[in-house]
Amino acid sequence: MAKKIKMVCYGVRKTEKLFFETLNKNYGYDLTLIEEYLTKDNIETAKGHEAVMVRANCDCYE
Repeated sequence: MAKKIKMVCYGVRKTEKLFFETLNKNYGYDLTLIEEYLTKDNIETAKGHEAVMVRANCDCYE
């Protein structure tokens, strides 16, 4: 069995969670869905994930 990729997704709205989970059935990622945008204050939540998905409003630079 192939290893599941651990992916964290930032800025996921409550109304989008079901969509992410349903779509993921086709891909099988180990998803972590976070409502908050990525910032320097919560960057630690990405630790241990192999992939990161962000919205345009996320703070992805220093």
